Amino acid sequence: MSPAKNKFRMKSDIAVMQDWMRFHSGTSPSASAYLRLCNRVLKIILPSDLRADCGSAERAIQLACILTAYFEDVISETGLFRTFTERHGELYGKALPFYDTGQEYYPDEINLYDLYFLAWHALSRWGKEDGIGIFDPFFRDGNHTEAIREIYDLFDSEFENTPQNEHMQQYLRLSPGAGAGDIRERLDFLSGKCYLHFIEHAAFTDSLAERAEQRIGEAGEANFAESVREQEMVFYDLSVNYLFNHHFSLLAQRASDELAHLTGREHPLYPLLKSLSARKTGNFLFREKKETEYIVEHISSGTRINMSKEFFTLDSEQIIPDHTCVAMGVVKWGDVWQQMGSAFLFDYSQKRETDPAGASAFDDLEKKKLLVRETEADFLQITHGRRIAFLKNAEELCDLYNRFLNIRFPKAEEVEKTKQMKAELLTDIRRTMKGKDGPVVFFINPETGVEYYFGDIIAAIADPDNAYYIPGKEYVLEILFFDSGVSREFVNYLIENSLVAFIDSEAPGMEVSVMQDNRDFLLRYYRQQNYWPEARISRKK
Repeated sequence: MSPAKNKFRMKSDIAVMQDWMRFHSGTSPSASAYLRLCNRVLKIILPSDLRADCGSAERAIQLACILTAYFEDVISETGLFRTFTERHGELYGKALPFYDTGQEYYPDEINLYDLYFLAWHALSRWGKEDGIGIFDPFFRDGNHTEAIREIYDLFDSEFENTPQNEHMQQYLRLSPGAGAGDIRERLDFLSGKCYLHFIEHAAFTDSLAERAEQRIGEAGEANFAESVREQEMVFYDLSVNYLFNHHFSLLAQRASDELAHLTGREHPLYPLLKSLSARKTGNFLFREKKETEYIVEHISSGTRINMSKEFFTLDSEQIIPDHTCVAMGVVKWGDVWQQMGSAFLFDYSQKRETDPAGASAFDDLEKKKLLVRETEADFLQITHGRRIAFLKNAEELCDLYNRFLNIRFPKAEEVEKTKQMKAELLTDIRRTMKGKDGPVVFFINPETGVEYYFGDIIAAIADPDNAYYIPGKEYVLEILFFDSGVSREFVNYLIENSLVAFIDSEAPGMEVSVMQDNRDFLLRYYRQQNYWPEARISRKK
């Protein structure tokens, strides 16, 4: 089981090798030199306001490690930060968000604005953990800028004297013939130890460890050993899921996307890395054994896939085609699927057909997109071509859905089916809006389907059809950015159609102009997985 937070330290004002190695894949001759430099950075941080904003000595040490690891990255030409600035440049036409770097920005050298950004990134991640909003990227309060400039001057003075980390250089350069094990090892590093993503991975593992400790405690002494084994399996499985499915706050990219960019378009493995699928979980029936692979069928959808035996962890002798099933997670790896994570066998006679988590894992995406377009067209009939509608309460929302179902299923033989769907929708809507009997804004999302919202935002939407708009009402923009339950398409619709007047937050860094100028970056940063639209409609059998 992965360790939780580092609870015991001899001293809180010094970084030790254990701290430094949390950001690395292995030891190297240069480690001692960088650790000494890291402690010089820490001495700058501790008396500054950066230390107060970190919130703890452990975090201050981590910030020193992150900034020093950036310096090591530039010196060693490993390209970790450069992959971020290149991708950001492709998306937004400049190397970094927030800052006007101008012509003096050199991607292969240390840059002052890189240090500003990394400090902002670290403090913002910790702030998100602590329930605090965006941190001021311009550091206008206190002596933050003085400390960051002093760290930059230190790095500049050591630029010619510090050795490259040749181990890291070689480790991150995949050979053309690298296998699945080599690739997965690099994905593990990028997900968990890379200084760009270390903080969010540490928060993830800490939450898993705390949950495991709670579950083990609830199990009691009689079931202690069994509970520990169960929680270790859960921890492992969720960690593998994170490895393949987590979207990092920086540009909402998965580890496989970052490894592909780091490896480069000219590399023979680039197409494979770009095409690595997300991990899909479900129950599968074995249909056929072959020499190097199995043919398995996803029970919920009937989809058949060829699964490699390379990473399959269970005893092949126990498998009887058309009888043996396996609950597992799989990742598409080139032309085959690989089992990734925990797995266990069961007999088809046990009828484990109920699979809510993985039932839609192999849905046809084009069919789902078609359903979204069809649903969109039907609702636009009801709203007279408008993507947004304002309703008095949950009952009016239910009535809108009723009219949609009457359009969607007009045939007499579909009456009973429609009644059942209406009942399910009414139950779902009333459960969602329990205790919220007020106005509703209904939005037809062209990417995902339909959605509805309630709360203070409705009174601030200056739409001619909005009877609930309060003239002059303003709204705090960062609330829309921080709430991952609000779709990016809805946020963009409000902003692009100038439907809401936004008010600056009292906290520095929250200015409307800054957030507007970096809108898409911030939507990626705070939504991550939810940034990418995914059709929520599935055709039930």
